[in-house]
Amino acid sequence: MIKRNKIPVARAIELEEWLLENCSMEISKDELLSLINQNFNKNEIEYLLNAYNMPLSDMKNYLATYDNSHHHIDELTFLAFLESKYNCQRAIVIKRIRSIRAIDKYLMENPNIVFGNIKVYNKLIRDNIPSIIEENGEKAVYHVLSDEEYWSYLLKKDSEELEEVRKASSKAEIKEELADKLEIIRAAAHYHGFTLNDIIEEADLKKENKGGFSKRLILERTYKFQNSSEEKTLSLEELVEHINSDDDEEFELELHPKSQELKLSNNK
Repeated sequence: MIKRNKIPVARAIELEEWLLENCSMEISKDELLSLINQNFNKNEIEYLLNAYNMPLSDMKNYLATYDNSHHHIDELTFLAFLESKYNCQRAIVIKRIRSIRAIDKYLMENPNIVFGNIKVYNKLIRDNIPSIIEENGEKAVYHVLSDEEYWSYLLKKDSEELEEVRKASSKAEIKEELADKLEIIRAAAHYHGFTLNDIIEEADLKKENKGGFSKRLILERTYKFQNSSEEKTLSLEELVEHINSDDDEEFELELHPKSQELKLSNNK
């Protein structure tokens, strides 16, 4: 529920969409009233009139500029500008801002909802993305993360990039996605006070001691024999020796499907 507007956020989105689809800025306020009086209740009519007077697209632009200033623009100065711009009382401006903030929050929590030309991302982006977006004629709304938030979003981004590597279908795509993943590793290293070279040196040292992954080995299991009754893995030569021996012990043979090794269990 949007505070003091008495309208659920989902309904507010529907009203915004109705306004975008049915009302151009060329119609007068009286024409708008005649259009909505028959179809909406009192609270919805009030909402539509305020939304008509302070269009969503304009307000989103002004709020984005204010948010991206990281409060270098004084709040009272900003509110006074909007009062003058739309010739309305501060309480109405604040109510409109609250509506838009509530809609933004709702869309961020429900990313599958498509609303007009608003695209909700709520994801960690590269440093130059906001300016690239604005060069393409769009407005980017963003904020700076705290240290704790930044690490959490880095981990989330790392998982996203790994999934993109999985989905890549060409060498060019794989190369691009691996480069993105490397950038996340670089950022994570920097967060903890390391350089990428520090991480590469550590990786090289570990490779020298334990090897890399080029042999494509899968460890299936390990054994630690404590007595003769433990399960043993025999070579074919050892098996032949047991078969040809005079030992009356009973053995069960099992051919492992992947390693092609025969296992011998002493049932005595």
